[in-house]
Amino acid sequence: MGNIKKLSWMLQLDKYPYQNFSRESVNGQRLYNTGEAKVPSVTTILSATEDRSKLDAWIKRVGVEEAERIKKKASERGTLMHDTIEKRLLGQQIELFNSEPSEAQQMANTVLNNMVGLNYVYGCEISLNYKNMWAGTADLICLYENQLTIGDYKQANKMKREEWVTNYYCQLVAYSMAHTEMYGEVEQGKIFMVTPKLEFKEFELNKFNYEKYKKIWLDRVELYYKNKESSDRQTNLHDMRV
Repeated sequence: MGNIKKLSWMLQLDKYPYQNFSRESVNGQRLYNTGEAKVPSVTTILSATEDRSKLDAWIKRVGVEEAERIKKKASERGTLMHDTIEKRLLGQQIELFNSEPSEAQQMANTVLNNMVGLNYVYGCEISLNYKNMWAGTADLICLYENQLTIGDYKQANKMKREEWVTNYYCQLVAYSMAHTEMYGEVEQGKIFMVTPKLEFKEFELNKFNYEKYKKIWLDRVELYYKNKESSDRQTNLHDMRV
């Protein structure tokens, strides 16, 4: 169950002239230094504009201490899962603990075993910036099912339904717009989701739902900058919708 199938994909890491942006946290917000400005991350914008009522209700139900424990465990597991997937994709050595794959590594292998449409890997952990409006790091940029694709790996304690992952779709839209602006047009986005029980599900951003989630994302960006009272960026947002 923890083993990875023999999959075939090619590395073409010089396909695009990707560059890395430095990051810093300021007052709880992640900012990317693009060389021209310090730009809020996609996740910062989403976090600042989301409805926290369900999250707050959950914290109240389980208690602050238990909520922090659960979040810390999920964060550590997610970091190791992402690291394992990236190393596998790049053909690097994976360190095993106690000679057996850890829970996170088994989850990573489950994701990889289901990425059957992967043709070429163009880059992992790629910094992207859209006109200094937002920036972020894409887990994977690749040719998938022969289409230029943004890939995002997600873990969940329980498998989610599509109506629960709007923020994840917004991330794909944000990264797609940024990659199209900087390097080349993205044709689709993929969310690869796995649970500790090794359940797997794939969500797709495509031509049929792209405009829906683009509107949601730009509404969130507009709300973020409205709250930040940045009139110059408000003007830029109007231009993006045209």
